[in-house]
Amino acid sequence: MVRIVSHTRIKKLSGKGYWISKICVLDERGNTVFDCYALEDAAECPPVGTWELVLEYSPKFGRKLYEMKGIPGRAEIKYHVGNTLADTDGCPLLGANYIGNTVNGSRLALDRCMRAMRGVDCTTVTISIQ
Repeated sequence: MVRIVSHTRIKKLSGKGYWISKICVLDERGNTVFDCYALEDAAECPPVGTWELVLEYSPKFGRKLYEMKGIPGRAEIKYHVGNTLADTDGCPLLGANYIGNTVNGSRLALDRCMRAMRGVDCTTVTISIQ
């Protein structure tokens, strides 16, 4: 089962310092099998590009999470739960929806994303700006 992740920044509120992104998990034909939103701190978010995405255990969160690898000068960039910029730690927070600078339904979005990625230990994520 091939899965590729598309991470498209769709809304930047520069005065507020954050991005809202659309996250899509695609199958081998490019069809979307899951999508949600992400909140990112504009000052700490991973750069545009294609990065390795590896499933690893996170002691901090007590579960396996997908981590971006190969980003120069950066480590431990994981998709995880949270609602506000204070929760990001330089990582994208998944959410079912967003209002302003908050994502909601974060646990639900992460659980659904993990189900859509079941059986995939390593893939790529392409980050772009719309």
